[in-house]
Amino acid sequence: MLILQSSVHAVVKDWSSKLTVQSSLKMEVSCYNERVAAWEPLVEPIEYEPGAHHPFELQVSVVKNDDIVDTSSLDKSDSEEDGEAIHLAPPAMTVTVTAPENLELTVTKTSLLLFQKLGEAFGRLKNPGKR
Repeated sequence: MLILQSSVHAVVKDWSSKLTVQSSLKMEVSCYNERVAAWEPLVEPIEYEPGAHHPFELQVSVVKNDDIVDTSSLDKSDSEEDGEAIHLAPPAMTVTVTAPENLELTVTKTSLLLFQKLGEAFGRLKNPGKR
């Protein structure tokens, strides 16, 4: 068995002009170890102080770039001297994904067996005639 507990918080501003999104995803993932009859974390919770655990968090920021640069005014690159002009369009949006803490995964024999069983189960759903 696998359990995923998550929460998402997002703030979206200026849908029609300069779109900005600030969001965070908090998650805890655990798998059940039948041999010891206990839930074992797959994604380790963050311990800020002894005894105080918090879920792992990802922060996502999306910003629409209105300051589009005209590529014809850019300096020529070294590759242009060879006769190949390469102009990259500026990005329309910038997406930044950060994590305040390191993501620590605990991979055990039990979790690997669980993923193998899940893969086999989904494989049977995809190809019901094959075994």
